[in-house]
Amino acid sequence: MKRKELGFLLLRLSVAIGLLALIFLRIDRTALKEALLQIHPFLYGLAVLSFTGVIVLSALRWYVFLQVYPERFSLRSLIEAYFVGLFAANYLPSGGIDLARGLYLVPQADTRAPIFASILIDRLFGFMAILLIVVIGLPFGIESSRPFAPYLWALAVVIPLFLFITLQPKVYSFWIRKLEHLPLGYYLKRLYEAYFQYSKFPHILFWGFFLSLAIQIQFVITAWITGWSIGVRLPFLESVFFVSIVNLLAMIPITISGLGIREGGFVALFQGLMTPEQSVAVSLLYFGTSLINSLVGLGILVRLKGFRSS
Repeated sequence: MKRKELGFLLLRLSVAIGLLALIFLRIDRTALKEALLQIHPFLYGLAVLSFTGVIVLSALRWYVFLQVYPERFSLRSLIEAYFVGLFAANYLPSGGIDLARGLYLVPQADTRAPIFASILIDRLFGFMAILLIVVIGLPFGIESSRPFAPYLWALAVVIPLFLFITLQPKVYSFWIRKLEHLPLGYYLKRLYEAYFQYSKFPHILFWGFFLSLAIQIQFVITAWITGWSIGVRLPFLESVFFVSIVNLLAMIPITISGLGIREGGFVALFQGLMTPEQSVAVSLLYFGTSLINSLVGLGILVRLKGFRSS
């Protein structure tokens, strides 16, 4: 790891530790310990399996988006790429999973542009699914969600608008000419050419968006079962709204895997539905479902290293 990359890693780790420390100083740590000790192993195991469902659905969405291109990848290879990306995300900000899964798939491809174009469209549709759920829920949200409303509405407009504009033929023609004169223009041009292919396949975009909504609901189910595993029965509809906001906040790339931001989001949004100690416990265990699943990615990397060295 280069010195600059190590510096960014330590900075994000420091921010995560600082945020967690601030949260722990403001809660009853004895009550937090008691909440964690109430965990039901079987129910938490179901929560871990529910997060596995998130990975499988995410890989299926990626598989659908890749159907635009002539080159084909197996669903199994995409699931493996997601698990590897999930493991890498333990040490990176949230976007690290996208880079890692793309790099894992590159050796299996003839060209890189379709892989990273599909990841870009995949990420955009993930954002739009979260934002749709959030903006539908905003009028019914409790007071704790009000401060986030202007930013959420802005994102709900900007991201679909970006997608619509960049898939317009005239915009495409303009930027293809401009990119030729920019640094790394050749690679950016190839990426945009691959990305623009989606304008010809609206049915692919429809199914991708449908799967994006299914993925967000699976995230909520994971968090809901996680709460149930320590005896907290959260109202499901409110959970759909609040967990979606938490997932959006956790994407802010200033900590490792959203640590600290996620916990703060749970405490702020679920007040009145859980005690702060229960919110932190559910948040940490919710993150744990991802952490446990990421061990599959470690196993894949170990197997791959053994295969290459043999």
